[in-house]
Amino acid sequence: CNFWVWSFSETIMKAYHFIAPALTAVVGAIWIYQQQDTLTELEEKTRIVQERLQQFETAKSSATSSATTQSVGKLKDALTLADGTPDWKAIAELIAEAENSGGMPSHMKAMMKLQAKLMEMDESEIEDGFNKLATLDLTEDVAQQLKQALIQMLAQKNPEKALDLMGDIITSRENRFHWVQQSAFRNFATKDPAGALAWLDGQVKSGKFVSKALDPGENPRLRFESALLGSLLESDLPTVQARLSTFSEEERKQLFSDPNQWKRGGKMPVEFLELARKNLDSEHATDAIAEAWSGRHNTDLKGISESLNEVSFSDLEHDAIVKKSISNFLQNGSDDENNHKVAYEWAQEQSPKNAGPLIAQSLATQGLWGDQLETNFQKALDLTETFQDPSIAREFASLYIQNDDVLKARLDNFKDPALAEKMKAIYQTLPKDSE
Repeated sequence: CNFWVWSFSETIMKAYHFIAPALTAVVGAIWIYQQQDTLTELEEKTRIVQERLQQFETAKSSATSSATTQSVGKLKDALTLADGTPDWKAIAELIAEAENSGGMPSHMKAMMKLQAKLMEMDESEIEDGFNKLATLDLTEDVAQQLKQALIQMLAQKNPEKALDLMGDIITSRENRFHWVQQSAFRNFATKDPAGALAWLDGQVKSGKFVSKALDPGENPRLRFESALLGSLLESDLPTVQARLSTFSEEERKQLFSDPNQWKRGGKMPVEFLELARKNLDSEHATDAIAEAWSGRHNTDLKGISESLNEVSFSDLEHDAIVKKSISNFLQNGSDDENNHKVAYEWAQEQSPKNAGPLIAQSLATQGLWGDQLETNFQKALDLTETFQDPSIAREFASLYIQNDDVLKARLDNFKDPALAEKMKAIYQTLPKDSE
């Protein structure tokens, strides 16, 4: 699918105002199935892309000359039959040309018009196009790409019809329509929870969700179920609890594993808290709650602070959220040298006893040997001195050194003998096992 993912994520971030907006509406569905993020995160990315597309279109409309407008209009006409309906053969040829050229479309204006044309279609036109593709002499890849784009657009307008058009439940994540089907059902559950519930129960009753996997957590129904439960959480908690009670312990763990399915308006409903506590053992409930309120892609910690102040978490849950939030922040932030300092200061406010160890653990996960070990140990020392907190350097050393032999192996990697001596001195202050 080279054309559809043509430098997509990088182009959007760096040059969406020039090229990428011409492709975004069409590529949204196709791009989804190739990513490893959760479905909700992908939908959020698609939303951002669509907003940028609108910015581009607004700017283009104010800056485009009349000559360019006439030229683009001719390209649009080239994709339309005399009766005003889409010329699917011409559209397919345009996509095939882009595919054959390595994913770089040579007619960007034509691609922009194709995008606009597809977005303007109503439900019946999309469905008609989906069916007509089977009558054209297309390669399997081009046909599947077009079908996928059409289904994703139909799912925005009428998700139930999109689901019906796709047919049977797609259980394999390798299938390009898997995430499109998931997305369509989530749209359905958001717009019409009662209708989505009836549709899902109908699929279950007709045997469409029979799982062949030995692991109950691999039941394909669960990914649909969590989207449905999330849509019902704030309005019909009894129904959510009743449905959860029909699943095994392992299946419930899976249902709670992706908190993004439960979010509404970008926020985690407080009802999720008691639901997790009631349906999972203590360890898994704490993990699910920490995952839900820590935020996976933290670029700052302000929102986490607000949640910690507003929601009544247990001490264990509170500390788990802080730990997960620090980990996410340091993994997803920039390489700013100041990040660990910011994280330490925030952790000191939220969980003072864990601040030093959490920062040390983050530094310790970044490398075991050579220059990286030396660099991160120096950072631990600097933070220890800045905040007068010896737990940072001590915890860092303890994560690397379990006995004298390990100490020697580590110190042999140091180029700076003074740093090596400091590591040795800290090791000697660590409590030793009674044995």
